[in-house]
Amino acid sequence: MTRRVHPLFIVMSSISIIRSLLIPFAALILNAIRKGEINTYTWIGISVGIVFVLLYGIASWYFYTFTIDAETIRVRKGIFQKSERTTQRKRIESIGIQQNVIERLLRLATLTVETSSESGTPEVELKGIRLDFAKELKSSIKNEGQLVVEEQQAEVAYTIPVRDLALAGALSGRVGLALVGIGTAYQFIDQFIERYVDRLFSELAHLSLFVLTGLGVIVLLVIYIGSIIVYIL
Repeated sequence: MTRRVHPLFIVMSSISIIRSLLIPFAALILNAIRKGEINTYTWIGISVGIVFVLLYGIASWYFYTFTIDAETIRVRKGIFQKSERTTQRKRIESIGIQQNVIERLLRLATLTVETSSESGTPEVELKGIRLDFAKELKSSIKNEGQLVVEEQQAEVAYTIPVRDLALAGALSGRVGLALVGIGTAYQFIDQFIERYVDRLFSELAHLSLFVLTGLGVIVLLVIYIGSIIVYIL
């Protein structure tokens, strides 16, 4: 029986597209605001873009189907460029369930099926299905008449300590990206906070070099700690 993934896949797909385009679109909008070029046509263009993204998400969901029978697992997807992946159930070696942030919020999951292939990528990847349904599929798909994963079998879960995550974040070099991001954001909002910045610099000019150095170290430390927290989250 051929089925489609959950309708919430439309939301997930649309959010993924918007997220990938968020930075360039935000830069264009902020630049237009800065130059005073925001008008009705701008908002019409943004609205048309959002509608296009939603329509693309609906079309992606409609053409995303899967079939699971006694011998094979078949996944079809694609709007303009069609793709179909078929896996023999007897070749299945492992089945996994993955969730990114968007899927966790929507209670969706991605079911991955791996075989003996040496490609290093899942043979079949089924996105946008309900988490409970993914668990049912994981426990029901059989390999040569035997259950690949049994619900009764305890799964081993590994948790990375916060201390190790903090250490990884401290060595990740993200503080540089944070400084670049702050500098880029400042380029767009400087005209709105220019008078406050001038007032701040006039106040700082009366401070001693020692105090200014201390303030600079504190600001860098706050940015550094913030980058570590973001990495952990």
